[in-house]
Amino acid sequence: MAQLKIIRGREVGRSVAVDGEVFLGRDEGNDLQLHDETSSRRHAKVQRLGDRCVVFDLDSNNGTFLNGERVREGLLRDGDQILIGKTVLVFEEDGSRRAVTVTLRDEAVPVTVEGSLATDAPVEPSADVGRLRKLYDVAALLQTTLDQRAMGEGLAAILLEALEADVVVIVSADDEPFARARGEAGGELHLSRAVIERARQERRALLVACAPEDRDLARRDSIVSERILSVLCAPLLRGERWLGAVYADRRRSPRKFTHDDLAFVTAAARHAALAFDTAEKFSATQARVTELSAQITGGARLVGGDARFIETVTLAERAAAADATVLILGESGTGKELFARLVHDRSRRRTGPFATINCAAITETLLESELFGHEKGAFTGAVKTQPGKVETAAGGTLFLDEIGEISGALQAKLLRFLQDRSFFRVGGTKPRTVDARIVAATNRDLAKAIKAGQFREDLYYRLSVVALTIPPLRDRRADIPAIARHLLERARTRIGKPVREFAPAAMDALTAYAWPGNVRELENVVERAVILSDGASIEAAALPAEVRSPSSAPAGELPINLDEMEKLCVQRALQRTGGKKGEAAQLLGISWPTLNKKLKDYGIEV
Repeated sequence: MAQLKIIRGREVGRSVAVDGEVFLGRDEGNDLQLHDETSSRRHAKVQRLGDRCVVFDLDSNNGTFLNGERVREGLLRDGDQILIGKTVLVFEEDGSRRAVTVTLRDEAVPVTVEGSLATDAPVEPSADVGRLRKLYDVAALLQTTLDQRAMGEGLAAILLEALEADVVVIVSADDEPFARARGEAGGELHLSRAVIERARQERRALLVACAPEDRDLARRDSIVSERILSVLCAPLLRGERWLGAVYADRRRSPRKFTHDDLAFVTAAARHAALAFDTAEKFSATQARVTELSAQITGGARLVGGDARFIETVTLAERAAAADATVLILGESGTGKELFARLVHDRSRRRTGPFATINCAAITETLLESELFGHEKGAFTGAVKTQPGKVETAAGGTLFLDEIGEISGALQAKLLRFLQDRSFFRVGGTKPRTVDARIVAATNRDLAKAIKAGQFREDLYYRLSVVALTIPPLRDRRADIPAIARHLLERARTRIGKPVREFAPAAMDALTAYAWPGNVRELENVVERAVILSDGASIEAAALPAEVRSPSSAPAGELPINLDEMEKLCVQRALQRTGGKKGEAAQLLGISWPTLNKKLKDYGIEV
């Protein structure tokens, strides 16, 4: 039966059988749910029509791509690749190709080869039409993707059929077999390192026509236990740089590989080496672009599906189009600058500058100069005329962070600017006018500041034409896994570690923690965990003690709101008892019905 299998994305290896209609997308109701925020809720479907299968795009936002080409509908062939958002799926017409676990045996022994081809030697593959078509398929495949895993798996599938091999494995530069194929049932395979090592040393494609008759290989465990009869190995080289190897063997077929097979696999390896080299350079370029983008934008983006959060994002996008002044409210670390950038990027001013001022980080005497600029000689040290940030932001957006910290005198000058876009430089006598949009943010309660006489009420109304309130992270716990994975991807790319996921216990700890520092604190914790982790996943031990065990958090980091404190106590009790409500009620000193009521009031799911 045909199937679709994820070969790139968050859940590599997941598959679904194609029998009738198969729907793909973000929603849980799809036959194959894609945990990919760049895919649409119901993105595409694959449908069997008679003896063929067809992929249909369901009016998705980002489109559906078949072998690199955007399609509304497309006929599927065995080995075709479908790109949905950031997820790549391979279509397999039958179950003849299955993933296996591959182990390279350490066997540093001589190998007797019965044929070899240098990587720069002329190749004369058979004129057999079938083989030429397969070579064309190899070239076509390698031109449709820049993903090395997709290349490897597709190449292994084509060579498996063309060579009539039992096993084909693409070995990476660090000897990790990242793509493999097998003729019959999957399982665990052992490959002989000796042949691959010989190909690496000699930079030649090698043929061992009859392994059991080779005096060295015949004694190797992998040859005996796996009953390997004949072996081919071709290096993937660009100049002298080793990119990996193509390995193939026969275990069940009594027929030996021939020199014609050797010429064919050498030609295929040359195509693959060029494509793998290009993919490697492309990946390096992407990483560099990501790094530079991170330097410009902070490398972050808005992630989450919480209803309040989505409502805030929607309001921000609507406000952006209206070119109104926006006030962003929220605790420290919730991502207020990200929302300010969203407003800028969705507005007609997106091609203009985006300037920022942290009003709390600059002394009162310098803040006015930073904001409006100064004339030469306006004060000691003003050796030349300097325009301010409002002029720098002309035609764009000026983001005033921590607006609640500015003095009363500067509040009056900012109010005038908001009213008619006019201002005076410090020490200047000539009024100036600038078209710059103001987006402000604060973590202070401005209503209380107004009552206390610390903030002008008329300025507040000028700033809050549209007010956005960002919910704290503790109120959107369902978003923590997605945010943590996004931050992990950024951190591991920047730091250069192979960490790719969180262990279940680590993710449970992240989700249970109250996060008084919000997303900024989560980002710091994830970066620390990436630095301390050596394996492919982050274990709970790599997290700070207060995150692993919230009861050990410093008193100063606990919420001071009584409701939040009670909610946190209930969550900790449930965490300590493993979700057993009876034991949690006893621990809290309350009755079972009272605990159930609090769970309902605080929206806590067990």
